[in-house]
Amino acid sequence: MLPGARDIVTTVLARAVAMIGPFGVSIITARVLGPEDRGQYFLIVSYAQIAAQMANLGLQTSNTYLVANKSDLVGRLLVNSFYVAAIVTPIVALAIVIFVGRPELLGLGAPSGASLGPEAFMAVLLAPLIVLFLYIVNMAVGIGKIQLFNGLTILSGVAAVGTAAAVGLYHGGTTDFLFAAAGAVAVSCVVGGVLVLSGTSVPLSFDIPLFRKGALFGLKVYVSGFLSFLMMRVGVIALQQRSDLLEIGQFSIATQIADALILLPGTVGLLLFPSLLRMEGEDRRTAMWRVFRRLGALMIALLIVGALLIPWILPVIFGVAYQKAVLLTLAMLPSVLIVSMITVLSQYLAAEGYPWRQVTAWLAGFAVQAGLSYWLAGEFGGFGVAIALAVSAALVFVILLQAASAMRSKISHEHSSSEGSE
Repeated sequence: MLPGARDIVTTVLARAVAMIGPFGVSIITARVLGPEDRGQYFLIVSYAQIAAQMANLGLQTSNTYLVANKSDLVGRLLVNSFYVAAIVTPIVALAIVIFVGRPELLGLGAPSGASLGPEAFMAVLLAPLIVLFLYIVNMAVGIGKIQLFNGLTILSGVAAVGTAAAVGLYHGGTTDFLFAAAGAVAVSCVVGGVLVLSGTSVPLSFDIPLFRKGALFGLKVYVSGFLSFLMMRVGVIALQQRSDLLEIGQFSIATQIADALILLPGTVGLLLFPSLLRMEGEDRRTAMWRVFRRLGALMIALLIVGALLIPWILPVIFGVAYQKAVLLTLAMLPSVLIVSMITVLSQYLAAEGYPWRQVTAWLAGFAVQAGLSYWLAGEFGGFGVAIALAVSAALVFVILLQAASAMRSKISHEHSSSEGSE
């Protein structure tokens, strides 16, 4: 049974409430910092997010699976997760900051484009907190505390906008806003950790066999998730190398709006996956194409309305200093549509066993996005990165579409074989 309209609407509303946090932070930082400093803030947060995606090792997925099958693993899994967040993530974040943000520290010369100050090292503080919070909320899902998951998600958004508003009241700088962001995530981690571990014994030692089991389980999901995230964010690194912080500040607004528009297909994918798992063969495929067509039509209508509203509403919300972000946002809309359709195909293929072609699709997309972004960012700035994203997303879409077609041939062959044996 596919997710109903009521389930989708209520889940979208819950996630929309949570999105108020990061969206509110964007508005506050945009108005207080201005385009250039907002660009620096966004770039450092992107470093932290990339480090978090690289260092999470897919444990958020494997933890959910393992604890769903054996609830008494909560304490051991969360302790393992804490060690990974506290040890692995800072090392990865530090490497990213030094090699990408501050290469002059290694004698490699400063970037030709936007350069960052010592504020870049705030990513080393922020990244572990992001990873730990990711582990905690997914653990809540694994133990069946969906309301706790929703509550923590909303709490993180409220805390983020609250701390940012406090900094904004006294017109703080980039570092102040970064400390505020870290503080908000830390509060969410403490509250979430206490509630998830309530009544559970907590060992202090690292469980190596359990860690190995979890890491192996989540390998393909981890690789695909990391490559897909990197594909969406590598354009920011290209802008740093080939443009300036002012351009990054404009592009950050377009990225924020694109992320908000992808909220709907992301929610559909979240609800679609367990439904597809309960189906088999041609029924699963038929259901996937039904959702694919309906979501496609809905997203086209939504993006048309968005294209009409963005030119006049964006400067009102973020300020006239971000007028250039209008063009960049409109240039992002094709990739939003393509990524929306990719979401449905990805969930279908995941339900069919997560073939390796799904991993290679994101690897190819990342390679094309990185190459095109570096080339086009120097020529056209953020607009070039938006075009590169549309091209790379289209490539991923084609590969996943071929994979889905190959899955149909496999299903037909198995069906014919079963009839022949009868």
